[in-house]
Amino acid sequence: MPLCTAPKKQWFPFVLKDGGGGAFIAWPDQRDSASNGFDVYAQRLDASGVPQWTQNGMPVCTFPGDQANPHMASDGAGGVIIAWQDLRSWTNFDIYAQRLGPSGVPLWTAGGVRLRKAQKDQWLSHSDQPSIVADGRGGAIATWEEWVTGFNTDIRAQRVDSSGVVQWTQYGIAVSTASSFQSYPTLVGDEAGGAIITWEDWRLWPVAHTYAQRVNGAGQGQWAVGGILVSDSTNDQRAPTLVSDERGGAIIAYTQWNGSDGDVFAQRVNAAGQLQWPANGVGVCTLSCNQIDPVIASDGAGGAILVWDDDRVNCSGCCTDLYAQRLDAGGMATWVPQGVAVCTSWRVQSQPAVVGDGSGGAIVAWTDQRALTEPSDIYAQHLNALGIPQWALDGVNVTNASSGQGETSIASDEAGGAIIAWDDGRNSPCDEEDCLSNPDIFATRLGGGGPLSVPSQPPRRLPSLTLRPNPMRSVATVAFEMPTTEPVTVEIYDLAGHRVRTLARSHEYPAGTQTLVWNGRSDAGLLVASGVYLLRLSTAGYSQSRRIVLLR
Repeated sequence: MPLCTAPKKQWFPFVLKDGGGGAFIAWPDQRDSASNGFDVYAQRLDASGVPQWTQNGMPVCTFPGDQANPHMASDGAGGVIIAWQDLRSWTNFDIYAQRLGPSGVPLWTAGGVRLRKAQKDQWLSHSDQPSIVADGRGGAIATWEEWVTGFNTDIRAQRVDSSGVVQWTQYGIAVSTASSFQSYPTLVGDEAGGAIITWEDWRLWPVAHTYAQRVNGAGQGQWAVGGILVSDSTNDQRAPTLVSDERGGAIIAYTQWNGSDGDVFAQRVNAAGQLQWPANGVGVCTLSCNQIDPVIASDGAGGAILVWDDDRVNCSGCCTDLYAQRLDAGGMATWVPQGVAVCTSWRVQSQPAVVGDGSGGAIVAWTDQRALTEPSDIYAQHLNALGIPQWALDGVNVTNASSGQGETSIASDEAGGAIIAWDDGRNSPCDEEDCLSNPDIFATRLGGGGPLSVPSQPPRRLPSLTLRPNPMRSVATVAFEMPTTEPVTVEIYDLAGHRVRTLARSHEYPAGTQTLVWNGRSDAGLLVASGVYLLRLSTAGYSQSRRIVLLR
């Protein structure tokens, strides 16, 4: 459903469950700016998807200068605390926060409370990694990266109470002031009024490591000064993220680079700052080529579910897939070694977002470029506690509206499903350079069984598609069963997205089993090279793909 269709850009939504089956959504919004700067707006949806606040969202902060990158935490009383980075001073980004009550009314100072009073740039982390968490007492703890000198940034944090009063002095606390860059901080609550913060750290230049620190409700560091080293590996560790282990500690996931080869690693740290798994971390996926940028969710049993971008099939990076793994509290992988396939459709699947389903599984949403006619769509998949996909192969299509959709964010609906929001270009046709030039915000809810919409007619039977033999050497037979008579297009593409061969173009086939033959030649009659190709069958409003391995 359209959440915000105001003029100009609305994008990078952040979603948080509201405790009643609905969700809060906040986003940067350009509607009020003559200079194309951004403000922060928010909306609340109930469990039926009905907006509860002002049409197109409630203004959170519309001060001059940019307000961007909002993050949210529950206030424990039916409302929400929103933090953002703010350029109202026109010289430095500061961190501000505002509390909205259940009806969307701001409860703190107009324009928000400044969390750090210093003439230095401060930035919140990426929109898909939380930078603020509830303190369990009606307030919240926020963390950010702060510029110090040309080659030095620190990690700082601040707590604000339910009345909007900062608790850790006007300057906040220094989580890490080590040399060089400390970047991309994110945090979770420690279940005792404090928080565990992790970040990417370059103090051991030229190698990046993952560090972590726990701060209590009084803003005192509980572990080693400057944080603990999460892994003693000498390889680069980048862009960590984490989830609570539900025992006062956390499970931290990160990309570890061995030269140009990225792998997914994880580590668990307990409430005392002691590493619980091997000192160099657990290798979640260490296949050749890149497995990078993990996202993480709790499995509800002291372990975690990780999802990542994976190009194990094609090392060029042109056609990344998504894989997932569940780790138990002891760091043991409980699903298929090296991960289960979430989506291996062709072209690029990326930017996954994941949330636990409350039963040991997870729901994953992502940006998907399998369609040839648009730049990207939104797809989703449900994995049960055994890692078995519960929905259609390669996921269900959440939306394939025109002009592209991207930047997914996800939250639990607290009933085994999820609420997903994204920026959407359907109301802003592609220009020459950008299919999301002026996106809006859309959202939907998926139940544990898939989309919650009720069809107005019996579900459509879809064509089946098989290929034999595969791998093929010279000739392969393409078989498909049509439930009704309709036009069908069958094409072969290479992994760069170039059409190699058209086997059928809008040809009307009757109901029943049909067969076509590919002889390994292009439309020009030339033998194509050995490699991986994509077979794509399309009918009105539906398409599916299969990989073909050609061996000469």
